[in-house]
Amino acid sequence: TTCNRAEFIFTSDQDWSPDHTSLFLSMVQEKNSFAPEHALEAEYYHGEEALEHLIRVACSLESLVIGEREIITQFRKAYEDCRSWGLTGDHIRLAVKHCIETAKEVHTRTQLTKKPVSVSSMAWKNIREYAPAKETRILMIGAGQVMKSICKFLSENDYSSVTMFNRTLSHATDLMIPLGGHAHDLEELIAYRDGFDVLIVCTASTEPIITSQVYKALTAQSAGDKMIVDLALPANVADDVAHLPGVTYLGMEQIRQEVSRNVTDREEALLACLPIIQEAVISFRSIFRQRQIEIRMSEIPTAIKQIRTTALKEVFAADVEQLDEKSKEVLNNIVDYFEKKYISVPMKLAREVLLDASSQNTSPQ
Repeated sequence: TTCNRAEFIFTSDQDWSPDHTSLFLSMVQEKNSFAPEHALEAEYYHGEEALEHLIRVACSLESLVIGEREIITQFRKAYEDCRSWGLTGDHIRLAVKHCIETAKEVHTRTQLTKKPVSVSSMAWKNIREYAPAKETRILMIGAGQVMKSICKFLSENDYSSVTMFNRTLSHATDLMIPLGGHAHDLEELIAYRDGFDVLIVCTASTEPIITSQVYKALTAQSAGDKMIVDLALPANVADDVAHLPGVTYLGMEQIRQEVSRNVTDREEALLACLPIIQEAVISFRSIFRQRQIEIRMSEIPTAIKQIRTTALKEVFAADVEQLDEKSKEVLNNIVDYFEKKYISVPMKLAREVLLDASSQNTSPQ
């Protein structure tokens, strides 16, 4: 599952229809919100069309937020969970591995993920640029979803001097524990005197929380320039505070403008992704065929070893026994050499035939 879809990936020797999907959904609906009638709303992909779709999903081209890198983590975790439950085989392993590799290539070779388009990511980008030092004093007001995302960024980047105020103290406490920060009830804000370098505020209040009076109290013992990040609508910071000397103010209007520009850039980057995806679909044909040959030829090593054993211990056993120890050692070395070659040469030739067939756009029989 991702932000806007639930997908089932599987291999089958038969065509799949809404009837099959209805039966499948009826089996899993006890632990999920899927109902059999949802089968008529489902989208179906098969063959290379399915592979291309999966690559687009992994590249986050099908997400609500195009270019969201988190999708790769979701994609990989879903596969790893299913593998641990014994629900996947070799075909899906190959496909998922190829999808993830292609997604990483898309992120590396294009501008798709270079500019943030979420409010929390955009805010974090500006905070990092303003205050890169790990010891920066961060004061947070509010403990909603956006602030949870900001806390995640702070934790990942080792910021530990963090204090949070919130109406529900337990919510703030939960967010501060991983950071080693301090949590307080919002009513205590006016008495806070430990200072800050960056103030981040995002609450559901319809009135400004950071008034000139509150700001003056918060900075009474903490001089110097400040950054204020206001992620609330309507704003939680009074207009006169936002324009104070020494205050770098970032509000939702500025963030929205930058997000809009970045979304446009990402949409333009989509064109650069398409050739990479098409190349990945084509290259998978060769990868898949090669794997099938490897599977079919996997019995060769066992067969060769069995031939060796029969030859030395049965067919030529009497002759071998007449040899001295040095001669036996030489014989074993020769047989070892031939065994390795008889195993590797057929595999090498098969790969060469496969690559030659692929280069001529023909399929091996």
